[in-house]
Amino acid sequence: AYQRRVRGLNVADTQMSKYGRKDLSSFVSGGSLDSKAEKKNPTFKKPGSRDSPFVPPSWAITPSSAIYLQVWKDKQHISSVDLSGHSYVIIGRHPGMVHYRLLHESISRQQAAIVHYSISNEPDKIETYLIELESAFGCLINDQKIKSYQPILITDKDEIKFGESTRIYKLAYEHKNPSIKLEQLQAPSNPKKRHREDVQSGDSENKKQNFEVRVSHLLVKHKDSRNPSSWREARIVRNKEQALELLEGYRKQIEKGKDFGEMAALYSDCNSARRNGDLGSFGRGKMQPSFEKAAFALKVGEMSGPVHSESGIHLILRHA
Repeated sequence: AYQRRVRGLNVADTQMSKYGRKDLSSFVSGGSLDSKAEKKNPTFKKPGSRDSPFVPPSWAITPSSAIYLQVWKDKQHISSVDLSGHSYVIIGRHPGMVHYRLLHESISRQQAAIVHYSISNEPDKIETYLIELESAFGCLINDQKIKSYQPILITDKDEIKFGESTRIYKLAYEHKNPSIKLEQLQAPSNPKKRHREDVQSGDSENKKQNFEVRVSHLLVKHKDSRNPSSWREARIVRNKEQALELLEGYRKQIEKGKDFGEMAALYSDCNSARRNGDLGSFGRGKMQPSFEKAAFALKVGEMSGPVHSESGIHLILRHA
């Protein structure tokens, strides 16, 4: 069989997918790697906390040639992120911890990192790896979820998705307009240091922006939702009124004593169902406006009524 090199391991080319690459079963959640293969791949040490600022691995190298991350929406190329001149780029929603911000509600503070690697330590012989940083909703390569903290080789044949965003990201080796300017790829600052500076300055607006809430939610989607599919149903056909009726039924059960987390795990159309609906902590400007307004208006321990957003209809429970 024709052999080709995949992540430092030569394997038979017997399971080519529609994307023109090997089956990712060894690199996705639930898969396994033998110790020999792991030794040949670049590795990444798991930090003590997923909220710790990303520390690039020692093998990160700045490529000498141009490389871009294309952004696609509805099969249209809408922009390109210039990765040239960077040994690594952190992707997420926290302005103090990432180079490139994504504002979709499912994106974590630090979602993933794109890191360049060279076996021979030559900047003109580069491989590019994606490292998922234990985000709330994970990352997909060719519709397969990948493991956290395991560097996964990506090429221009791959389609990458972050969180539950429907946008697709692809590597490219030539520039296509429009492009995201280099000044948006700013070196991340230390969030603890920035917080101390805000407090010392007495800037009340900065303090307000740094304030966060932690919530869980139960989402019921309908056919007019931004992405009318979920882990429960491949194609959601119910209308908005039917979705609201379902949600009201769930709310009544919770008010009668059913556990919110257990209900979310069973019935939520969001992937956060696997964590009992927990979305973690977030600040202002990170979620859809209607969701944010409702979450910040709740008292700790309080549950909202139905909250409508582009994603569907939510029940929200505030934890902190």
